[in-house]
Amino acid sequence: MLWSKHGSDEKSDCARIIVKTKVLRILAFLILVVTQAGQVHAHSLLVKTDPAQNASLDHSPSRVTLTFSEPVNPLSSSVKVLDSGGNRVDDRNVAFSTDRLSMSVGLPNLAKGVYTVSWAVVSGVDGHPTSGTYPFGVQEVVPPPPSTPTNVQPSIVSLIPEALARWTFYVGQTVLVGGPFFYLLVLMPWLRRRATAPNPLPPSQSPNLASETTTRVLTVTLLGALVASVGAGGLILSQTIAGQPTSIDVFLFSTQIGLIGTSRLFLAAASAVLLLVALRIGKAGTFLTLLLIPGFGILLTSSLSGHNAAVPTLTFVSILADWFHLLGVSVWIGGLINLTLLVPILHKLGLVHQGLARLVPRFSRLAIPSVGIIAISGLYSALFQVGSFSALFGTEYGQTLIVKMGLTVVLVVFGALNQLVWYPRIARALKIVGNTADVLVNLSRRLSRSVRIESILAFGLILIVGLLTALPPAYQVSLTQNRPALQATSLSETSRNVRVDLSIYPLRVGTNSFAITLTNTTDGQSLTHVIQVNLKFTYQDSPLPSSNTSINQSSTGEQYLAQGGFLNQPGNWVIQVQVRQTTGFDTFAKFNLNLQAYPGIDSAKVWEVPYTDPKSIIGYQALVDGSGNVWFSAPFPGVLWKFVPGSNSYTRFSPPDASSSPGPIAFDSNGKLWYADQTSGSISYFNTVNSMFSNNFPLPGSGGSPGGITVDSNGTIWVTDSAKSRVLAFNQTSETWISKFNLKTPTNSSDLGPIAADQRGNIWFVGDSVPPPNAPQTGHGGGGIGKIEMLNVMSRTILNFVPTSPNSTFLTGIAIGSNGDVWFAEHGSNRLGKITPPYSNSSIVQISLDSINPNAFPWGLTIDQRGNLWFTEHIGNKVAFYDTAKDQFQEWPIPTPQSDSKFIALDQFGNAWFAEGSTPTVSNLGVLALQPSAIGLVTSGPDYYYQFATLGAIVAMGVGTVVFFIRHRRQSKELAAPVVKTQQKKVR
Repeated sequence: MLWSKHGSDEKSDCARIIVKTKVLRILAFLILVVTQAGQVHAHSLLVKTDPAQNASLDHSPSRVTLTFSEPVNPLSSSVKVLDSGGNRVDDRNVAFSTDRLSMSVGLPNLAKGVYTVSWAVVSGVDGHPTSGTYPFGVQEVVPPPPSTPTNVQPSIVSLIPEALARWTFYVGQTVLVGGPFFYLLVLMPWLRRRATAPNPLPPSQSPNLASETTTRVLTVTLLGALVASVGAGGLILSQTIAGQPTSIDVFLFSTQIGLIGTSRLFLAAASAVLLLVALRIGKAGTFLTLLLIPGFGILLTSSLSGHNAAVPTLTFVSILADWFHLLGVSVWIGGLINLTLLVPILHKLGLVHQGLARLVPRFSRLAIPSVGIIAISGLYSALFQVGSFSALFGTEYGQTLIVKMGLTVVLVVFGALNQLVWYPRIARALKIVGNTADVLVNLSRRLSRSVRIESILAFGLILIVGLLTALPPAYQVSLTQNRPALQATSLSETSRNVRVDLSIYPLRVGTNSFAITLTNTTDGQSLTHVIQVNLKFTYQDSPLPSSNTSINQSSTGEQYLAQGGFLNQPGNWVIQVQVRQTTGFDTFAKFNLNLQAYPGIDSAKVWEVPYTDPKSIIGYQALVDGSGNVWFSAPFPGVLWKFVPGSNSYTRFSPPDASSSPGPIAFDSNGKLWYADQTSGSISYFNTVNSMFSNNFPLPGSGGSPGGITVDSNGTIWVTDSAKSRVLAFNQTSETWISKFNLKTPTNSSDLGPIAADQRGNIWFVGDSVPPPNAPQTGHGGGGIGKIEMLNVMSRTILNFVPTSPNSTFLTGIAIGSNGDVWFAEHGSNRLGKITPPYSNSSIVQISLDSINPNAFPWGLTIDQRGNLWFTEHIGNKVAFYDTAKDQFQEWPIPTPQSDSKFIALDQFGNAWFAEGSTPTVSNLGVLALQPSAIGLVTSGPDYYYQFATLGAIVAMGVGTVVFFIRHRRQSKELAAPVVKTQQKKVR
């Protein structure tokens, strides 16, 4: 309270009106922030590109699409595509996905050449900028990257201006929120006790103590509000400069980052108005109590725009933990600053000894639980923000966090010194020697010095916090660190005075990029006067003829580039590089390679990535598009899902018809995902470029039910009708069914299923005929006889192939190899089958899985480039691999019991994806990962040591805080008790 004469009734009424108006406006802004903030994030890091980085494409892509770890701000984000001359070639029409995780730009028909994608984005909440570039080629080889970063992250030096703005705001926020707590819970109780004490101060001195100390707290808190306003404005300015939004108004009032920044600035300004009114009319207790409302709101804006809001799991709990963390910091450090600035007044009034002896223990009652809350909430945040010891010591965020924790420990040590050493000595000295002893002067001086040092360290701690919040948290950095390894395999040989460096990317069986760099060892300069560079690839494990390629001139970066499928077999290879020069003899260099067929297959395992949905989920079929995104259908609740490896993010797409039930799916060459709707008896497509669904195209006639769908090389859509035993063809250009291909199978009882097209244009599909009369059910599934059928498109005839030795049952999968072999899954009879050209019943081969796994019951299968099979064991709950050349099987268990996995698809890295549908509310997308880093999976798994250590520290801090607080209360009572002098008995 202020003891002054300014409090007339008229002014009090005006003050009440002002306070009520401000409170209502503050509450309105807080509601706006909370309701519109949603799930917010801190940094947007690039995790996927389409086209891929350093890709060499056969034809021009229609768009460039970039996917980020967090939503981006559309007003401040851009992407452009440049040709080799630096000219912009895109259509400048940048589009953003609904969740703002992706942005794309359209392209014309690009000519042959190398193109550069340049992008810059700003986080959708706190305005952190990231940017980068990467190349891709159209009918042109792009050099394999020695080490191409996916992001250009700001350095710590470049973050200093933003960190200073954040430091300014955090200092103001801390003082602003800490002031009311210090006054209401520390200073006011002491003033009241002084006023009611039996030996109060002289009348001339008593009002001065209350008035001057209260005014000091109000003034310091007002300065905090003004500093917070400056910091909030500085943050808005830095975010505006970083993002350069096209519209300032839209940026401030229609984006998350703008709304949070505007609300933060308003709340700080409203707090300053409240404090000015308090200084003007008095009633400090009332106004400082009201000040808690905007103060809590300011803390909320910080939590909503902080790192904890970006935690993918338990987001609300993480935001709440961060809010309590900031509250604890404000109560502790804000109170410490007020206590420090009160010492000169206590010296002036001659009350420094008594004041410190009373204020320090009262402040400690706040500081001890505050430090405990800070430690527990900080460790909880570190559990998710860091995640591992390697990230703690190996990232800038982790290293800065270590410095922050170290400085916090130093602060705690000073606080403990004040509480355990200086304060008890002063309290005891006051009891024994009174208020004027020299020893009290020395003790008070030491305590005052310790409190000042502690305050200075607190300012340094807040500065580190400002820098820490400007850095991307370690777990987000891991999203980019675990992206596909862009490190090419580099080999080097020196011949005469020429060093030949050969880089190969990605070094696998199939197509690779080769880059040759030539250096003159005499002067260290690039080799000149080169006529031609020849490469010769010789396979050492069998007498295959060598393959050759020639490069006549250097390309980008003075490298000689080539691309091709020269390394087409696993095993031992010799690559010979011949350099022809005009000024000397030819230079030769030889490189020996051991090429593995499936790198990582021996250490592979099945990973699962959960996805949730408010309705039950039954995952059905998964496919991988050209960018490595995984798409899968879910008949229940009838949606399509897109999964982006790396960011591990899901996007749900719901057909317009709520009753749709997408099952079988297939991609065409234009980016359309076609799906068979088995509920409505129709087909439809989803355009993955513009995220639009088509109309339904019902099967001809009535009562049809699509059992499988595929797209041939001409873009024709082929569908099996399991209900009417027919094969149908759909012209997607005219969006009509082709009547001449409305063909019934020879046996009308066929229950038709999956379908595929071979390289000659023939259409293959599987089905079951009804079982013979009175035949018992056999195997897993129906007792019908399984058969394989082929539609000869030219003659429009359907041929039947029926395994007879023994009969097959319940066929569920079909796949066609490049050599024309047709493989199928005999789910009901636990076998794999194959038909080889020329096709006939006698060319059918069946492979029983009983000796491998009698409970396997395969469902879906696919064939890789080397003709080997990958399939799911539907009942055995495993993913299996069959080496067709060695006749060897390998299996990997699926972690979820009875995962109900069906179909399987391979990505460009050899990882096998499948959808699961085992749990009513939470299910998984599974992947047998041969190269986990290529799809953003952490190969080492969770760091359980870090988790246990962090959780143990949380428990220890909780127990330690309670114990120390109890000890402090006991000590305070003992020191506050009057001195009892022992009386000697009189001796008679």
